[in-house]
Amino acid sequence: MSTKAIFVTLAIIFTTCDCWLNDYDGKLEYICPNNQSVSGIRSQHDNRHEDRIFDILCRVSTGIGSRCQWSGYVNGFDEFFAFQCKYHGYIHGMRSIHDNGSEDRRWDFYCCEHDGFDVTECYQTSHTDWDAYFSVDVPLNYVMRGVTRTENTVLNSVNCEKFEENSIEIRSVFD
Repeated sequence: MSTKAIFVTLAIIFTTCDCWLNDYDGKLEYICPNNQSVSGIRSQHDNRHEDRIFDILCRVSTGIGSRCQWSGYVNGFDEFFAFQCKYHGYIHGMRSIHDNGSEDRRWDFYCCEHDGFDVTECYQTSHTDWDAYFSVDVPLNYVMRGVTRTENTVLNSVNCEKFEENSIEIRSVFD
């Protein structure tokens, strides 16, 4: 098989792939590779399982820090939350467990601090309905700093623009 044919075959596979990181009712755990940060989340709901499958997208990002840690679970089952990484950090990974009794998930986020960068100009993505497919993309030069879940939504991301350290004042979207 020629190199061109292999490339075309791989391109078709990767553009049509439904590559999910978890099974319905299963544990989700994913950390982006070094020098990358979460650049998007997509998720699909299934009424039979009353759960979601997820894919987490990553992209190379400057200023990726080496000081990273898990947040600990930020919610109980059937609880809403508004989470942001400490120290103006960004989300580098996430994990979640599902409970069939409550048909809900608990969330834990892997946050890293920036090296030489601060974040500002934060905004929250629009609401996503419980049963709807959703896809959240982080714009270039932005990082995902937090995630919220309210009574009417599954997950919304809090995205913040990156700036060189001490270039402007930092504000939280929750202030």
